[in-house]
Amino acid sequence: MHRQHLKNTQAAISAWKTVPPEAVSNKLLKFRESPPYDEAPSCGSPACFGGHLPYFPHFAALGVVINVKGAPTMHIRGQPALSFYAVSSRLFGNGTMFEPMTDEEGTPHQVVMHRLITNLHKLQSA
Repeated sequence: MHRQHLKNTQAAISAWKTVPPEAVSNKLLKFRESPPYDEAPSCGSPACFGGHLPYFPHFAALGVVINVKGAPTMHIRGQPALSFYAVSSRLFGNGTMFEPMTDEEGTPHQVVMHRLITNLHKLQSA
């Protein structure tokens, strides 16, 4: 599983670089307010990162989808859907990737990238 966490983190870093910082703005008051979900989310929170995952081919192929409330969930054949905390843990070996910002500095886009790079370094050194 460690190898998959590393691969997923690397894929997320590559994909997140394609998301313009202005697409991670304060346009939405909540994670996702309502359907339709035909565009990647735009919000002022690292949770926005989770909402982008289904739009990245690597993660869509793994079964990551958006649930009715807009949070990322994962459907694995023959298993119940996973919560977004479990999705974070399953994909990255770290259940806190979509957590709200606390004392972290930078824009939400920068915080997500920092979390991904930090996770990558932890995985590489394990």
